[in-house]
Amino acid sequence: PEGAGGKTSTGEDFAKAAKKYTGKYYKYNMKKAKKLFKTGLKEAGLKSLKISVEATAESPVSKPEVDYLQQTWQKLGNIKVTEKFVPFKQRLQDQQNQNFDVMVAGWSSDFAEPTGFLTLFTNNGTNNDGKWISKAYTNAFNRAMDQDALNTKARTKDEISAEVALAKNAGASPVYWNAYPSLVNPKLKGLQNFNSGDSFYYKYDYLK
Repeated sequence: PEGAGGKTSTGEDFAKAAKKYTGKYYKYNMKKAKKLFKTGLKEAGLKSLKISVEATAESPVSKPEVDYLQQTWQKLGNIKVTEKFVPFKQRLQDQQNQNFDVMVAGWSSDFAEPTGFLTLFTNNGTNNDGKWISKAYTNAFNRAMDQDALNTKARTKDEISAEVALAKNAGASPVYWNAYPSLVNPKLKGLQNFNSGDSFYYKYDYLK
């Protein structure tokens, strides 16, 4: 997400820098999607497809989010999407046990650096619950964490390479970024807020 991945070696927001290379993979193209879906069915020896989308029952955004996915995907034709809402605890268990067709999940990083998110999709990542595997992705991530860790320019290049592998192969599909509106007394000064880790830092607050 913008603001949550830190800055590149040139001071640019990482998300904006990566988008220059990944943006083309996220463009909406229903005509192409229908063609690819039809090809996929044929390759799998299927005439139609039934899938279930699981999400957290307690979340107020789950229903409209899954409704959107259902309505959009069913435009492809020959696909039936059912909705499944379960308690958060069960959703986590199903996710960890790979007991799902499609899972709606979320993530926030403890620090403003791309690897806070990229660690999710490495081959042996403990949170890679979809068991997506990409040699190109993992190699780029490992370079960023190892040989290029102290070279900001090289590390940024590695992290963007990982982003490209993720986007190109649809390892995960981002739907939206969380945003939280806040009402703050204009007399309150020194309040710091962040896009990663703790949302607010109160140590230097004072009233003026």
